[in-house]
Amino acid sequence: MHDISTLTVGLGTRAYDISVGRGLIARADELIGTFLNDRHVVIISDSNVAPVHLPALMTACRAAAAVATPLKFPPVKPARA
Repeated sequence: MHDISTLTVGLGTRAYDISVGRGLIARADELIGTFLNDRHVVIISDSNVAPVHLPALMTACRAAAAVATPLKFPPVKPARA
C-alpha cells in the first residue's frame, strides 16, 4: 500500500489538488485516468528529473490518454540569497 497525501493549492475558484507520495508515477494511469478522458497530456520536466522519471510517467499517461507530449527544459539555478 502506498501512502499518499493530498495538498490543496488554494486559489479560490481555481483551487486544485496535488498528490505527494511514493509510487505515484507507476500509478499515474490509475490516479489521473478518470480526469484525462483520452485528452492530450503535456508533461513538463527539467533535464535533471526527466531521465529518472519521464519514461515511466510517459508510459502511464499514454495508457490513460491518447497523446502524451514531454517538454524538457534546462534546470533552473536557484537564486543566490
